Amino acid sequence: MAGKELKAFDPSKVTLTLGGLAPTGYAPDTKIVISRANGVSTRTEGVDGDLSINIDPRKSGSLVMSLMHSSSYNDIIYAWLKSVEVTGIPFFPVYFEDPSGQMVDTVGWFETQGDYTTAQETSTLEWTLGLKDATLRPIATGGVLGAIEAFTGINTLI
Repeated sequence: MAGKELKAFDPSKVTLTLGGLAPTGYAPDTKIVISRANGVSTRTEGVDGDLSINIDPRKSGSLVMSLMHSSSYNDIIYAWLKSVEVTGIPFFPVYFEDPSGQMVDTVGWFETQGDYTTAQETSTLEWTLGLKDATLRPIATGGVLGAIEAFTGINTLI
């Protein structure tokens, strides 16, 4: 298995805190989805085939968190939303860490409440949060420059 990676993944080891509090009662399928609002870059190609890559510095995005309808964390979110009406401050720290190597450490706010449904079984509420910076970053930064150099062939120490 030379050159092959083999890793294990345990979704219960994924960490998310919103304002320092860890959500509980995640839905049975998708737990957390993080997306950037814009791509990392765009491409402009002229009619003669000239190509320009446009780096997009915008890093905002969203986090969708799926909780069971019965999760007590929904009550915490409702209380937070009510407090925003009084304080006028919607922002809180967001920290996400996936033990497979990615993390996000930014500021967030609630954008939408999931549809509230009653049914035969416990349903799901999908909360959407806005993120100031939705860029996934490596947890271990020690080998990042070496990885960039290996990937691009560009000496990062120049």
